[in-house]
Amino acid sequence: MKLRRNVLQPLRLEIRQHPSDAASPSPTSARDFTPSSKFLRHAFASSTDARLLRFAGRPAAILKEYSERRQASVAGNLFRTANRIHASVDSVVVLSLGNSAFGAKAIAQACCQPFWNHLSRADRGSKPRMFFIDDRSDTDTIQSLLHLLGCHRPSTANFDLDNWALLVLAADDSEKCWQLQALLSALYKQVANDESEMRQRLMAVAPLSGSIAKQLSVYGDYDFFASCDEPAPFQCFGPLGLLPATLLGINIMELLAGASWMSQHFYEASPNENLVLRLLHALVPSNESTTQPTPLRIWNPGLFAWQDWYRDLRQMSDQIKTTSGSSEFSKNVSSDSGAIGEINIIVDRPRFDPIGFDDTGNSQDRLLENIEDHLRSNCDRGFATAILRLAELDELHSGQLMQFMLLLSASSKLMGLSPPATADVRSNAHDGLENFA
Repeated sequence: MKLRRNVLQPLRLEIRQHPSDAASPSPTSARDFTPSSKFLRHAFASSTDARLLRFAGRPAAILKEYSERRQASVAGNLFRTANRIHASVDSVVVLSLGNSAFGAKAIAQACCQPFWNHLSRADRGSKPRMFFIDDRSDTDTIQSLLHLLGCHRPSTANFDLDNWALLVLAADDSEKCWQLQALLSALYKQVANDESEMRQRLMAVAPLSGSIAKQLSVYGDYDFFASCDEPAPFQCFGPLGLLPATLLGINIMELLAGASWMSQHFYEASPNENLVLRLLHALVPSNESTTQPTPLRIWNPGLFAWQDWYRDLRQMSDQIKTTSGSSEFSKNVSSDSGAIGEINIIVDRPRFDPIGFDDTGNSQDRLLENIEDHLRSNCDRGFATAILRLAELDELHSGQLMQFMLLLSASSKLMGLSPPATADVRSNAHDGLENFA
């Protein structure tokens, strides 16, 4: 798979102050971020939690490996598996152990059009439908899905949904779960007990020597990818997040290119142009009594699944140990700062053409007007607001945003700060039906 050579437009950060401070510099406009840059670069290089910081270099490493080794690389193996599945099945069931699929589902929702599973095979470009379930799914959920997949019929017929495959995602070692046993039994029956066909329909991303790998080894030489040795949210650019994306036909080369660009920006951009540093400084509380994390507000339904991934990331980031000296460093950073009250994530362009109206404007104009009203209200109420603008929801820009949040969350913990938290209430944008079951 090659890049479509889309043009990556960098994530944009704007910080708005309330009117009484309009004549003053913004919290980050007149500050030298060089000390912060040196502090974090040293922290990333010397942290005892190097296992949790591998995400920073992973996208570039996978791209480099593919350019050098092609079919023998991780990406090459992902493409080989996806090409076989595209030719043989119309649906993929993704069973997630714990929160292992949060990253994959976030990528899928951001990069596939809404109602993907409801499109015909032709409209999906012969790519499969995808159904996400987990080890918390109850009997009715599993049975309803098996019914949808045609497992109630006595034999395979010429129905699109009859041809399906199973992908198991496990970020760490897991005990046996009855959902996996039920799906394996249903799939084995669906392929008429053909062990060769069963191997063709089975895939897994799991620890190499864990219980899942051992449980599935009875089926022989099926497609298996080793998960990374770190919590699930840090693996979104490893096989755990990339295999489901590749199966859906998402261009993972561009996804990785966007993430790689953000890491390069973090390490190489001049300190005062570094997006992560600028937002980090704005997050530092102006006094020690401020303990509440800054809320994130999402203004695009394509990022609603992304919120679950980010909540998990924020929780797992607690495993990153605060770097020595961060407390004193944070005090120095906060001496002239006023913390922002909210972070708004906005997508500038919709995936489809905006819907025009007879009077003036279009659907996107009205959405942006609603967002602007909200931002203005924040300023009128007396607190500063940060705005992260994403050009559009596609692979390049989704990869950029996810890597930005990985870097922001990890850097916050290294500095002894509290990463932003997703707001309890979703944005004013209407929430449509979920893309995937």
